[in-house]
Amino acid sequence: MVRSGRKGTMMAHFSNGTEGIAYQEHWCFRCQHRSSGNPCPIWAAHFDFCHELCNKEDDPGKQILDMLIPVDDGGWPMKCSMFLVDVGKDAKTVAELKDRAGKLMRDGKMTEAIKVFDLAWDMERTM
Repeated sequence: MVRSGRKGTMMAHFSNGTEGIAYQEHWCFRCQHRSSGNPCPIWAAHFDFCHELCNKEDDPGKQILDMLIPVDDGGWPMKCSMFLVDVGKDAKTVAELKDRAGKLMRDGKMTEAIKVFDLAWDMERTM
């Protein structure tokens, strides 16, 4: 992730495909806008223009991209401002994660169970 370390000075600019996919898996793939079957215009705008605009502080295009996928104080991308959770999909996933964590606990794999419970908790917070 390319980051400046100063809030508001850099849009979410993914330095490679792995970072972009990680963001999409955490946010985009759980969004109702993606569920509609249409391509996400927010992701498309970042994909098409962020490299060109990332250092142009006064460019209105950069300012718009900054608002759509803002970054935190450390420069890491935060939730898309248009994110609308697909509750049905997330609820099913959270239930499956909790079931998996329970099985791990019964099998005595506490460290793994805690990690899975943490993931389920993180998803519930954004629902």
